[in-house]
Amino acid sequence: MLSAPALGDIAAAGWTLQTDLPGGHSGLMASMVDLGGLSCYWTSDGGDVPLWYGQVAMDESTWSAKRAELTAAGYTESDEPVTATLLGERSGDDNPAVVNRDGVTFYVSQPSYLDSLAGLQ
Repeated sequence: MLSAPALGDIAAAGWTLQTDLPGGHSGLMASMVDLGGLSCYWTSDGGDVPLWYGQVAMDESTWSAKRAELTAAGYTESDEPVTATLLGERSGDDNPAVVNRDGVTFYVSQPSYLDSLAGLQ
């Protein structure tokens, strides 16, 4: 899921992988889990959550419907950091970003993390 350099950066920062969460921290991540996807996050030593990650397989019609739903909810399209990124509204430290590539929808809690995903390289 994450590129080798990203995993190295996470290890160097001392973040700990957590997978025991009930559908994630947002309705979007919960809906991805409901579709058979996965969600996880990393915590720092102080317990802060610096990175949320989710992914799910989505066929084109499902993605089109989800994209329309997100756009109606205020997500905006950008080509940064990757083409066709949907950016959610910032809420505290969260600045969610979603992108669909080759039938897989990826969610991260910060747009810059999209560059760390092996499936988008």
